[in-house]
Amino acid sequence: MFKSSLSYLAIMLMVPALLQTGCSTSEKQFSTLRNSIENINSSFEEAFKSGNIDNLSEFYTSDAQLMFPGAAAITGVDQIMAYWQGAVNAGVSNVKLQTTDVSGSANEVIEYGAYTIFAGDNITVDKGKYIVIWKKEGEQLKVFRDISNSDNPPPIARAGDNERIMIIQNYIKADKVEDFKKYNHEIFIPLLQKSNNPAGRTARLLEPIKANDDGTYTFIYLMDPTLGGPELYPMLPTLTDEYGEERAMEIFKSGFTGTFSKPQSINSYVVRGMGQ
Repeated sequence: MFKSSLSYLAIMLMVPALLQTGCSTSEKQFSTLRNSIENINSSFEEAFKSGNIDNLSEFYTSDAQLMFPGAAAITGVDQIMAYWQGAVNAGVSNVKLQTTDVSGSANEVIEYGAYTIFAGDNITVDKGKYIVIWKKEGEQLKVFRDISNSDNPPPIARAGDNERIMIIQNYIKADKVEDFKKYNHEIFIPLLQKSNNPAGRTARLLEPIKANDDGTYTFIYLMDPTLGGPELYPMLPTLTDEYGEERAMEIFKSGFTGTFSKPQSINSYVVRGMGQ
C-alpha cells in the first residue's frame, strides 16, 4: 500500500475548513487552497510512483473525465485506472505536477499547472500544461475534469498509400565514420531543427549496425514522406547561412563529402499499402 493514503485523507479533512460558502474567495484562502491542492498532487505522484495504479482511484470523482488530445474523453474511475495502467505498462514510471494558479469558488476549484512525464530511470518523455477542475464529492475535494496538452510538436505524418519516400545512401569510409556522425548530430541536424525547415522535419538518419563487406559503412537519409527532390533538403546553403561561405565549405568537405568512399545513391519509392 502506498504510504501517503493517510496523509491524503488528512488533507481532505482539512479542505472543508478552507472552503468558504458563497461566491467570493479571498487571496489568503486561495493561497491556502493552492497549498492543499499541491499536497494532494504530491500524494498523487507518490501513488503513481508506487506502481500500484489502484491507489489512484481515490483522487477522482465517480464521474471524472480525462480529456487528453487525440482521443475521446476517458470517463469514470474504472476507465481512468485502465488508462493509467496502460501508461505504466508502456514504461511510464513517474509524473510531476506543478500548480501555477488556482481560481473558482467554494465547491469547484480550477487549477492551472504544468506536468512532466518520466519513463524508466527518470527520462523525460513529455512535458505540457493542464487545467484540472476539482469538485467536492462528499466532504473530499477530487479531480472532476483533467484537461491537458503536450508542449511537444505533433508527430510527423509518415507516407501513406501512393505517397513517395526518398532514400539517400551514403557510403562512409571506416576511418571517417565518427567525422560523419559528428557532422550530422552536432552541426547539420541541429541547424535543420533551428531553421524549422518543413522538409528537414520529415528526414531521418539511419545508422548502420555493422560494416559492409568491403569495410565501409552505409548511412541512410530517409525522407518519409519526401516533399520533392534533393534540392528541398539544402545542406551547403544551410551551412553557409550559419557559418559563411568559406567556413561552410570547410565543414562540408571535412564532415560530409570528404567521408565518402564512393558517391551517394539516391532513389525514390512509392508506398503501396502494407500495414499502416
